[in-house]
Amino acid sequence: MNYPKIVDKSRLDILIYAQDGRGLGHVSRSAAIGMAFRRLYPQLKVLLLTGFRETQMLLGECPLDWMKLPSYDTLIEKGKAQGKIGDMNLKNCYLGPAREKFIESIIWEFRPRLILVDHLPLGRRDELSSSLILSLDTDTRWVLGMRSIIGNDKKLWSEESRKTFKKHYDSLLWYGDKSILGCANHERLERFFSIQAKETGYVSRFMEISHWQKDGIKGASNVVSLPWMTKEGKSLLNTISGTLKKMGNRHGHWRFFVNMRDLSKHAAQEKEAIEKLPFCSFEQLSDQYFNALKNANLLITYGGYNSLCDAITAGVPSIVVTRTLNDQEQEEHVKRYQEAAGEQIVHLREGMISSEMLYRAIKSQINMEKRKRPLIKLSGAEETAHILANYMKF
Repeated sequence: MNYPKIVDKSRLDILIYAQDGRGLGHVSRSAAIGMAFRRLYPQLKVLLLTGFRETQMLLGECPLDWMKLPSYDTLIEKGKAQGKIGDMNLKNCYLGPAREKFIESIIWEFRPRLILVDHLPLGRRDELSSSLILSLDTDTRWVLGMRSIIGNDKKLWSEESRKTFKKHYDSLLWYGDKSILGCANHERLERFFSIQAKETGYVSRFMEISHWQKDGIKGASNVVSLPWMTKEGKSLLNTISGTLKKMGNRHGHWRFFVNMRDLSKHAAQEKEAIEKLPFCSFEQLSDQYFNALKNANLLITYGGYNSLCDAITAGVPSIVVTRTLNDQEQEEHVKRYQEAAGEQIVHLREGMISSEMLYRAIKSQINMEKRKRPLIKLSGAEETAHILANYMKF
């Protein structure tokens, strides 16, 4: 397609693509890698592309530019993700093709030397298809990055995905650590894509934003991080409310970091009940979450890749809640790390948590000392930046 030239002819060095629609996982890793580039290779032209409106909270003061796509949205029903109409009120059958052309036009104009994609070779709803074809006649390099435990995403483990990678991609990164996870996940990737997967270590958004963030309010508190609400999340808030009401203020202040818009929509009554407790407060998701975590006595969070990395990087005793999702990625991940961390993590399953269970978990964790040395390799963002810069032979 012949697009009119409306931007500078200088090429973008790196485009980082993060799909959106379910949680902050993909964009958190991608933002951390972008921050590492800004820190280690400030001369490079780097752009982050995603539909997540919360991206800026992951960047704080880091001078990483990003471009927002019109966003998808997802509803979780019985452990299965289902698409729903996003903020534009445009059905996905129309939004998908529009996003595909939008991404293609960005790549046409900026002509990136390298494109880093998180998770799916074809992107969300195959929206990278046109861009992959466009780049066949250029020297753009495509690199795929995969989380430590991939799960059983049928879209990823498909013949279409394998063929796309073989035709268009020339490198595969694994954001994991064999010393904790063993070799099974790494070897599965290598067998499926028929290529060596470079082990980078875990990508820690907490570690990267710490290089850019000024210290916030001092003083220890307890942190509850619920960035992505589901129907089961409403029940969890209700359980937390009852438990904290029973415990009182003996353990200090509790700071809840949430998506305020989703919370007001799905769990307004639960929010109101917790706000009545004078030792609890709600805050919009922001980079202040990371500052709060630096001084936290205890963290209650969901068991996604990035939330686990936050807890591990900060060394904070944690109560980790796993969601009931079909791919079981969170369950396996928490189990593996719990085997190494021992009492540092208490694992609870969403939808199966009673007030008494949560009470016992808080009591066991609240006075535990912080772990000073992480058990896993957390320099994945930095390692990825070095690997990709070396690919381009700077």
